[in-house]
Order: sequence, then structure tokens, then C-alpha cells
Amino acid sequence: MTRQVRRAAASLAVVALASTLTSCGGGDPARTEDKAAEGPCGLTTRRAGHLTLKNASDLLGKAADRRLTQRFRVDETVGKRTVSMEGSGDSTADELTSMDLTMSGADGIGLRLIYLDETMYVSGDGITPEGKFVPIDINDPRDPVAKPMKAELESAGINASLTAWEAGLVGVKYVGKETLDDGSKTEFYEFNVDPRLAARAAGIDAPAGMPAYVTWYVWVDAWNLVHKVQGEVDGGKTTMTFSGYCEPLSIKPPDEEDLIPR
Repeated sequence: MTRQVRRAAASLAVVALASTLTSCGGGDPARTEDKAAEGPCGLTTRRAGHLTLKNASDLLGKAADRRLTQRFRVDETVGKRTVSMEGSGDSTADELTSMDLTMSGADGIGLRLIYLDETMYVSGDGITPEGKFVPIDINDPRDPVAKPMKAELESAGINASLTAWEAGLVGVKYVGKETLDDGSKTEFYEFNVDPRLAARAAGIDAPAGMPAYVTWYVWVDAWNLVHKVQGEVDGGKTTMTFSGYCEPLSIKPPDEEDLIPR
């Protein structure tokens, strides 16, 4: 159980990647144009001009520096093996406050995670009977699963990723305009990130053999909210989509009768 739960919790870092991509302070703000009508999440200023290396961190950071709800989907493919995650979450700049995530794919993975009030509820093949959940108090010092899970959840907070992305971002290139499958009107960019600089800023060692930089393709709307991210790392392809920004969510814990002890 520990291996499966930790793998799922670690996947939260992938979700955090797109929603926090270069969401950091610094840089000079780009020219902007005020609009009377509000955008999603109470945003009132549309971007005028394109994102650049000089302004991307500042503009994306300002859009993310608020309480955000969102729906997401992540597909990670290596060869013929694909793992998919789909769900919704509520976060502030500092932490992930609640989440409902379903994970499925290779290696018989079939997990559902509900995170609420500092408790992770875990349900999945080989862990629980169908429809049942194991509660994990992420602050329990006696639980060997709690500490690594809490660390992964903390890494899913926006501010936890800021330093690494600010240090690692080395290039931003505007590609063009694109309307996504859900109708979102976006601008399409190439973001180049030096993985060694990003890893060093995060206090970790970059894996051996990493390229000089990794390219992430990023789709951003006029309000500087990220709608899609795609990239290839270590021979694997990751595609992340985000929608429903700041729309109401109702994330609830499992019913008491559906909880079982470990």
C-alpha cells in the first residue's frame, strides 16, 4: 500500500507543475490594458502584448496569487504505457487545501484520493474493498506514510515551486494563437527550463544525463491563467489541461460507514 499511495501523492507535484509554472514574483510587469468586465477569479486586467522571459514570471504569478479552484487532467505516457489523473482542487498560494483525484492506467493502478482538512482518504485496487477508504492523518508522527505524503502535498502548494521555476526558466517564445478543444482562447508559448538550475534551487540533485534544457509548451489565456501544458522528459510525454478556474467545487469526505482502518 505504501508504494502505491506514495506514487499517487508524488503525482501531485505534476499537477502543481502546470498551475505554478513560473508563478513567481520579480521581473518587470508587461504593458496591460484594463477592462470593465471581470474575468475568471475576479481578474480585471487582460494581458496586452505577449509573455516574455522578462515578464512571464510576474504576470503568471499575479494571476495565481489568489485562492483558485480548478479542474485538471494529467496524462503521462512512456512508450505504450499511460497513467492518467483527473480531478479538481482548491488551493491558495501557500497550500493545497482540498482535492479529489482519480488515477488509473499502467501497472494496475486504480486509485482515488480525497484530501480535506489535513486528512487523505485513499481508495484503490489492492488497498481497499471497492468503495471503501483508508483515512491518513498527514500530521500523525507515528504513521510512516504520513510524513512523505505531507511532504508531497506541501510541494503542491504554489509558493513551494516558485524559487525553482524562477531559477530554471531560461527562455520564453511566443508561437501563436490557439483555441483549445474546450473553446478556451489562448496564446501558445515555448518555455525552456534548465533542469539543473531548477533542481539546485529546489535543493535536490538533478538526475544524471538531463539535457541542457527542457521545453514545456504552455497555453495561456488573456488573464494569464494556464490552460494546457505539454512536455517530454526522460522519454515520456506529459500533457496537462486545466479548466473551471474559480468555479464552485464541492469536495466532501467519504461517508463514515465507508471508512476502514489500515
